[in-house]
Amino acid sequence: MAPTDPTSDPGDFQQGPHDAAQGGEGGNGGTIHPTGGMLAPIGGNNLPAISNPNWSYGPPPRPEILSSKPNPLELWHALRRRWTLAVGLGVTVATLAAGLLWFLLPVKYEAFALVQVSGQEPSVLDKERVAQEEFAVFKRTQQQLIVSGPVLSSVLRDPEIDRLGTIKEHPEDPVSWLRDELVIDYPGDAELMRVSMKGKSPSDTVKIVNAVVDAYIEEIVEKKKNEQLARNDELRRAFEQHAATHTALMKSLQTQAAVHGTEDSEEAQVKKQLAMEDLHFAIRERQNILDQISMADVDILMAKTRKEHPEHAKPPDAMIEAELQRDPVIMQLTQQLGQYQDYLNQVRTHVVNADVDYVRNLQRQILHLEEGIEERKTELRPRLLEMLVARALQRKEDLEPLSLEHLEEKKKYLEEELAKVEENVAKKTAEVSKLKSSAAEVTALQEEVEASRLLKNELAAKLDRADLEERLAQDRIKKLDDAILENSRGDAMRKYIAVVFAGILSFSLVLLGVAVAEFQSRKINSVDEVNDGLGIRVMGELPNISGRAFRRIRGGKGPAVLKALMAERIDGTRTALIHTTAAESPRVVMVTSAEPREGKTTTSSQLAASLARSGRRTLLIDADIRNPGVHRVFELPQDPGLSELLRGESERDAVIHPTRTANLWLMPAGRCDLRSVQALSSSFLGTTIAALSVQFDYVVIDAGPVLKVTDPLLIGQHVDACIVSVLRDVSKVPNLYEAVERLRSVGINVLGSVVNGVKDDVARHGVELLMAAETPNKSPSETEEPSETSS
Repeated sequence: MAPTDPTSDPGDFQQGPHDAAQGGEGGNGGTIHPTGGMLAPIGGNNLPAISNPNWSYGPPPRPEILSSKPNPLELWHALRRRWTLAVGLGVTVATLAAGLLWFLLPVKYEAFALVQVSGQEPSVLDKERVAQEEFAVFKRTQQQLIVSGPVLSSVLRDPEIDRLGTIKEHPEDPVSWLRDELVIDYPGDAELMRVSMKGKSPSDTVKIVNAVVDAYIEEIVEKKKNEQLARNDELRRAFEQHAATHTALMKSLQTQAAVHGTEDSEEAQVKKQLAMEDLHFAIRERQNILDQISMADVDILMAKTRKEHPEHAKPPDAMIEAELQRDPVIMQLTQQLGQYQDYLNQVRTHVVNADVDYVRNLQRQILHLEEGIEERKTELRPRLLEMLVARALQRKEDLEPLSLEHLEEKKKYLEEELAKVEENVAKKTAEVSKLKSSAAEVTALQEEVEASRLLKNELAAKLDRADLEERLAQDRIKKLDDAILENSRGDAMRKYIAVVFAGILSFSLVLLGVAVAEFQSRKINSVDEVNDGLGIRVMGELPNISGRAFRRIRGGKGPAVLKALMAERIDGTRTALIHTTAAESPRVVMVTSAEPREGKTTTSSQLAASLARSGRRTLLIDADIRNPGVHRVFELPQDPGLSELLRGESERDAVIHPTRTANLWLMPAGRCDLRSVQALSSSFLGTTIAALSVQFDYVVIDAGPVLKVTDPLLIGQHVDACIVSVLRDVSKVPNLYEAVERLRSVGINVLGSVVNGVKDDVARHGVELLMAAETPNKSPSETEEPSETSS
């Protein structure tokens, strides 16, 4: 008798057993195609290769997946699991952010005015073009002047401006605020200065810009113009004053010309030159008499020497020394010696220590010059003596007739003549001095008159130029027009863009935050994370029965396709279990999970039904006595069951109930109490499981979650192998790893895992086509599938 379809509740299972697809290893001739982590049957010579052992010591290294960083794919899976929360929260936060920005970000209106700034100062006269660098400096200067303190203070002193609401919003320092808000630039580097400002009130902004430009024109441009007019007045007064001074100089020149008898400086120069020639003649005459007196002294001295000491008739040393001093070389060396001695005296006044190197160097130079002078004198003295003796002998012959008295009389006469010449030189010198003074006065006065005339002409030219500029020249800086709004709508578009951007950014950040937070839970996303990431063999994959893909199948065939796909997938797990590589195929299998509600009841019930469909007598034991649920799947009573058997209240045959699936029996959990839990650690449980393994071909035990209770660890001591159930998007990677490690730590053989909730559109489509092809050849009773739901 075919079993009716068991129904499920929101417990720890996915799908009830069914017999939609017959076949398998039970002699029905079905072919099983292993999928996922399933093992293919080993036949023929396809023996596994024996690899060299790789011994290692200590605890095995933790898989890298436990400490991996988030990547885009992981974040996408995290967001997929929480898309409802992410979208709802994102929309809420984005709405709040956009709304807040909408109210906090006002629409601003920009007003601007244009001021012409000429690169060349306007003039009716030709001027050199101002250099580009100078004009750039001039423009930057105007930029600073228009936002200077005097201009802005003048703007704020205007009562109309001071009453504006825009100004009243900044009562602390309105000058600084206005300076920060004003923007002064030159569009396209042209000769137009653009004065602009943004504000919430368009009328206030226009008034403020107009006031700033007007104050700039008044405080800077007009003031500069007034200063230029003042300078022109000063220039006019200076011209008038200098004209009067020039007239006075002309009168003074005329007076000097009348006093000195000449109005021409050239005539005065000729008189001065003649007087200078007379003076030079008198000076030469005086020098000639002085030379004669000197020769007379020599003759008198020689005469006295011959008279008193005839044997010493040679020139005296004083005469020889005087002649030596006239030598050019000795004169040059003497001059250098004097210079070095003067410099040494100056150095000694500033240097305390006389042993300084450069002081010693100066002393050595002085000593060297003195030695050079003595060497030169020694060299010249013999020759000079011979020359003087020869000259004396010649003079002796010439003067022999003259006596000593005659020589003295001659000297006296020469001295009288010298006195007359000296008087004449003094007279000529006075005349030259007088002529020099008068000529210099006339010349200086003439030069002063000429300079005064040139300055007068220059001032007159400047004054005429300034008057002409004042009458005809235009302003270099002038206001073109009143301020206007750049756009009557303001920057509303900027506000719209900012609000939209804030909403999108907030929504994106919320999605990212939810994805990152969900990623921290490290839930299983795919089969590869279990098989490759944690190294846990995947024995099978069960489809996601809660998805919308099966509900979209036409003709109401969604549940039938789901059950057929579930049977195909669990049959693969059954094949992997039967053809395991162990020496003896495990016949007592425990199905558990890391946490509750991870599909262990679905896996155990589906595996037991698959084994039964293959013709093997199978017993399914609900060993999750704390939270039982298998009895609801098969619509059987909860008791009597395992708990009553453990307490000794029921016999073994009394707690085994047949199901509506052929070859499948169920031992429900029964009514749990403390005695039942304690009995799990007794030897009675092991004896009972051993006896049941003899009575049935396979015993499948649905145990509790490993990380919540210790029951699986106790029950696992009496089973051949263990299968861990994993639920995609629910099971967590660290918890799964911890559960498997706990099972292995107590010696339980973890055969592998079954991943529930896997999306399998390809296999589903194949089953759908197969069922569509088989439907015309089957009666309704044959195609009827049990209505099973996920747990």
